[in-house]
Amino acid sequence: MSEVEFRGYSGDCLIHGRLVVPDGVRVTDFLNSADAYPVKGASLYALDDAHAVPAGDQELQTSDLWAVEPTDTGITPWRADLRVSTRSVMVEVDLAPYRITGLLHGVKASDPLATVHRRRRMIPLTDATIHLTYGGRPMTRATRALIFNRDRATSIRRVPYEKSLIDDLELPPADPRAKDMTGDMGMVPDAE
Repeated sequence: MSEVEFRGYSGDCLIHGRLVVPDGVRVTDFLNSADAYPVKGASLYALDDAHAVPAGDQELQTSDLWAVEPTDTGITPWRADLRVSTRSVMVEVDLAPYRITGLLHGVKASDPLATVHRRRRMIPLTDATIHLTYGGRPMTRATRALIFNRDRATSIRRVPYEKSLIDDLELPPADPRAKDMTGDMGMVPDAE
């Protein structure tokens, strides 16, 4: 068994501690395979007044967790056999009292958002940001990975594309003598 440092997000508090995970198992897979999670050295931090309470060793239930942020993923080495090529979309998840944005991944052949209802309850996002109110002050936390509890989400929606400076860049004209090395990219000429 390995201990993974994590930050848990619950309905009324933040939870810090060490999640006990079987060796060689990814945190998301572990969270989806069990209904109770052993946590060592837990501390609870109330959202409303930021009051800290040492809680010692605990066993958390799935219903206790709105989201989980593994803050130490260096225990299990990267395994190529667990990775698949994916397609990602930016989503926003309402998980009151939290709002999360991040990249939702799915197989390349489908829209990741369209398959959320068929996935297991704990769903990972990458390049995520979580918004919350802590001790009466709005807070935003960016993280490389965040796993949210689909059963606690009130909505999951695609974030619309936001135009950026690169969209306004003007490309220099192509040299008419240049050889086209792109090949047929399946482009259809404009209809006249």
